[in-house]
Amino acid sequence: SIDLDWSSYAGKRRQLPWFLLSALLLSQNGIRLFMHGSEGHTTGRLYTRDVLKEIGLPIAVSLEDALRQIDMNSFAYLPLELFSPKLKEIMDLKTILGLRSPVHTIARLVNPLNAPTLLQGIFHRGFMDTHQKAGKLLEQPRMAVFRGDGGEIECRPNKPTEISILQNGNLGHEIWPAILDESRQPLDEEMNGKRLIDVWSGKDKDKYAEAAIIGTLAIAFYTIGKTQNRKGSLSFAKKI
Repeated sequence: SIDLDWSSYAGKRRQLPWFLLSALLLSQNGIRLFMHGSEGHTTGRLYTRDVLKEIGLPIAVSLEDALRQIDMNSFAYLPLELFSPKLKEIMDLKTILGLRSPVHTIARLVNPLNAPTLLQGIFHRGFMDTHQKAGKLLEQPRMAVFRGDGGEIECRPNKPTEISILQNGNLGHEIWPAILDESRQPLDEEMNGKRLIDVWSGKDKDKYAEAAIIGTLAIAFYTIGKTQNRKGSLSFAKKI
């Protein structure tokens, strides 16, 4: 069985995908995590599959392969075209039409391995209710939707985080205060994915990255139900 479905379709352009380290920390702490996504539909962005390859992590080639990887490491990433080529085909029309289609929302809600908990990252605040209510229609037991960095599932630690919660059919909204005092997000001009390895090992100290990782972990633990509130979630995440 899978504990957590994590969609990754937006790509990053201002900061590295620090959420990958949050996901890997979850997998190292007993959370069986399935990540799926796509890339290339928007230029100038760094996508999850490319970064995973850069840091030496495998890419699953099928749902069966993803399950094998999860059995071994509690983590797997599978590209959209390998489990739903038609959705990928529609998503890629963005490069022709110049506009995103509803499939960008649909893909985030697919949950191909029926995980009881979903995390959803969006960019435009107006989509929060759409995702939350769609999750309820799909009878998803637990889900959190929030405006993540670039539209990915990543806490923006320098901003308050509004979270739309779905818990056993009940809809809720919370606002978690910013973790960092600085209101301006730093810009990473190099976007070198291998820096994730240095931050993971402690070789590179990055205040923004560490706050983003902890904040994302806290939201994940809260959504799964391992913690009961913001304070407890952040405290738990800091101990990981």
